[in-house]
Amino acid sequence: MTQHFGSWFRRVRLGRDVSLGQLGRGVGCKTPYIYRIEHGKSPPSVKFIEATCEFLELDRLEAFSRAGKLPPEQAVRFSTRPILLGRLLAATDRLNDKQLEILVRATESARKGRGAPAARRGHPN
Repeated sequence: MTQHFGSWFRRVRLGRDVSLGQLGRGVGCKTPYIYRIEHGKSPPSVKFIEATCEFLELDRLEAFSRAGKLPPEQAVRFSTRPILLGRLLAATDRLNDKQLEILVRATESARKGRGAPAARRGHPN
Protein backbone atom coordinates (compact mmCIF):
# COMPACT_ATOMS: atom_id res chain seq x y z
CA MET A 1 0.00 0.00 0.00
CA THR A 2 2.88 2.41 0.76
CA GLN A 3 4.34 1.99 -2.75
CA HIS A 4 0.91 2.66 -4.23
CA PHE A 5 0.61 5.91 -2.28
CA GLY A 6 4.19 6.94 -3.02
CA SER A 7 3.99 6.51 -6.78
CA TRP A 8 0.60 8.22 -6.93
CA PHE A 9 1.84 11.06 -4.74
CA ARG A 10 4.97 11.54 -6.86
CA ARG A 11 2.87 11.75 -10.05
CA VAL A 12 0.62 14.36 -8.41
CA ARG A 13 3.57 16.41 -7.14
CA LEU A 14 5.35 16.36 -10.51
CA GLY A 15 2.10 17.12 -12.32
CA ARG A 16 1.83 20.28 -10.27
CA ASP A 17 5.44 21.14 -11.06
CA VAL A 18 6.48 21.14 -7.40
CA SER A 19 10.03 20.06 -6.57
CA LEU A 20 10.96 17.97 -3.55
CA GLY A 21 12.61 21.04 -2.05
CA GLN A 22 9.56 23.24 -2.57
CA LEU A 23 7.32 20.62 -1.03
CA GLY A 24 9.69 20.07 1.88
CA ARG A 25 9.79 23.78 2.66
CA GLY A 26 6.02 24.09 2.21
CA VAL A 27 5.12 21.28 4.59
CA GLY A 28 8.07 21.37 6.97
CA CYS A 29 9.62 18.01 6.03
CA LYS A 30 13.10 17.06 4.93
CA THR A 31 13.41 16.02 1.30
CA PRO A 32 14.95 12.58 2.08
CA TYR A 33 11.77 11.70 4.02
CA ILE A 34 9.57 12.71 1.06
CA TYR A 35 11.84 10.76 -1.32
CA ARG A 36 11.49 7.64 0.85
CA ILE A 37 7.71 7.99 0.86
CA GLU A 38 7.55 8.45 -2.91
CA HIS A 39 9.70 5.37 -3.48
CA GLY A 40 7.78 3.16 -1.04
CA LYS A 41 10.58 2.95 1.51
CA SER A 42 8.69 4.74 4.32
CA PRO A 43 4.97 4.99 5.04
CA PRO A 44 3.56 8.51 5.13
CA SER A 45 2.59 9.81 8.54
CA VAL A 46 -0.85 11.25 9.18
CA LYS A 47 0.81 14.64 9.75
CA PHE A 48 2.59 14.40 6.37
CA ILE A 49 -0.62 13.48 4.54
CA GLU A 50 -2.52 16.34 6.18
CA ALA A 51 0.21 18.89 5.42
CA THR A 52 0.66 17.83 1.80
CA CYS A 53 -3.09 17.76 1.20
CA GLU A 54 -3.23 21.35 2.38
CA PHE A 55 -0.15 22.45 0.43
CA LEU A 56 -1.06 20.71 -2.85
CA GLU A 57 -4.85 21.06 -2.39
CA LEU A 58 -5.41 17.30 -2.54
CA ASP A 59 -8.57 15.42 -1.64
CA ARG A 60 -7.91 14.20 1.92
CA LEU A 61 -10.09 11.11 1.64
CA GLU A 62 -8.34 10.01 -1.52
CA ALA A 63 -4.88 10.57 -0.04
CA PHE A 64 -5.69 8.70 3.16
CA SER A 65 -7.30 5.89 1.17
CA ARG A 66 -4.27 5.52 -1.08
CA ALA A 67 -2.04 5.45 2.00
CA GLY A 68 -4.16 2.64 3.45
CA LYS A 69 -5.21 4.73 6.41
CA LEU A 70 -8.99 4.63 5.88
CA PRO A 71 -11.48 2.06 7.07
CA PRO A 72 -12.49 -0.26 4.18
CA GLU A 73 -16.03 1.13 3.99
CA GLN A 74 -14.65 4.59 3.24
CA ALA A 75 -12.03 3.28 0.82
CA VAL A 76 -14.76 1.71 -1.37
CA ARG A 77 -15.71 5.19 -2.58
CA PHE A 78 -12.56 5.36 -4.69
CA SER A 79 -13.20 2.14 -6.59
CA THR A 80 -16.26 3.77 -8.22
CA ARG A 81 -14.80 7.24 -8.64
CA PRO A 82 -13.36 6.77 -12.18
CA ILE A 83 -16.77 5.55 -13.39
CA LEU A 84 -18.56 8.52 -11.83
CA LEU A 85 -16.05 11.00 -13.24
CA GLY A 86 -16.45 9.45 -16.70
CA ARG A 87 -20.22 9.83 -16.46
CA LEU A 88 -19.82 13.43 -15.33
CA LEU A 89 -17.52 14.26 -18.25
CA ALA A 90 -19.93 12.65 -20.71
CA ALA A 91 -22.82 14.67 -19.26
CA THR A 92 -20.95 17.98 -19.62
CA ASP A 93 -20.94 17.63 -23.43
CA ARG A 94 -24.62 18.57 -23.39
CA LEU A 95 -24.25 21.64 -21.19
CA ASN A 96 -23.97 25.23 -22.37
CA ASP A 97 -21.40 27.65 -20.92
CA LYS A 98 -23.79 29.04 -18.29
CA GLN A 99 -24.68 25.54 -17.09
CA LEU A 100 -21.00 24.59 -16.93
CA GLU A 101 -20.25 27.68 -14.83
CA ILE A 102 -23.05 26.73 -12.42
CA LEU A 103 -21.64 23.19 -12.19
CA VAL A 104 -18.13 24.52 -11.49
CA ARG A 105 -19.40 26.87 -8.77
CA ALA A 106 -21.46 24.11 -7.17
CA THR A 107 -18.48 21.76 -7.22
CA GLU A 108 -16.17 24.36 -5.69
CA SER A 109 -18.75 25.17 -3.04
CA ALA A 110 -19.31 21.50 -2.21
CA ARG A 111 -15.55 20.94 -1.98
CA LYS A 112 -15.36 23.70 0.62
CA GLY A 113 -18.19 22.02 2.53
CA ARG A 114 -20.83 24.64 1.92
CA GLY A 115 -23.20 22.67 -0.32
CA ALA A 116 -24.41 23.67 -3.76
CA PRO A 117 -25.28 27.38 -4.15
CA ALA A 118 -28.48 26.74 -6.13
CA ALA A 119 -29.68 24.18 -3.61
CA ARG A 120 -29.12 26.62 -0.75
CA ARG A 121 -31.19 29.26 -2.48
CA GLY A 122 -33.98 26.78 -3.13
CA HIS A 123 -33.57 26.69 -6.92
CA PRO A 124 -34.22 23.24 -8.38
CA ASN A 125 -31.97 23.80 -11.43
